[in-house]
Amino acid sequence: MSDSPEGTPRAVRELCDACVQYVHRATHVELDFTADTLPLLDHYLRGVREGDEAIRALVAPAAGAYFGEVVRGLFPARWHSPTDDWSDWRVEFERCFLHFNPVALAHEAILGQEIVEGGAGFGVNLQESETLRD
Repeated sequence: MSDSPEGTPRAVRELCDACVQYVHRATHVELDFTADTLPLLDHYLRGVREGDEAIRALVAPAAGAYFGEVVRGLFPARWHSPTDDWSDWRVEFERCFLHFNPVALAHEAILGQEIVEGGAGFGVNLQESETLRD
């Protein structure tokens, strides 16, 4: 998967653009890739919950890509996206091997329930857990 100069894979950039369009169309508010817009995205996702599966399947990857880019703007992190299948994607923090799949988190936010046993939350290399405590 090809990256942009900023390190954002093309597929992620395209999904982010779609997310911005979806939310703007529904709310008339422009997402700006800041943490301040995450409550607006969350509000939008709750509305998608009542839609049909096809809509949720389009919105979740877009919302997850947007969320991942917001996180990357806040913390030193990179995308790991070895395939076009979003279930293989994750955002990895640079200080230690802490990672998460933002698309899976977006799916869970839309559905209001876990889609991955134990949740789609964060994973960490146990050998580096001491770094997280510091």
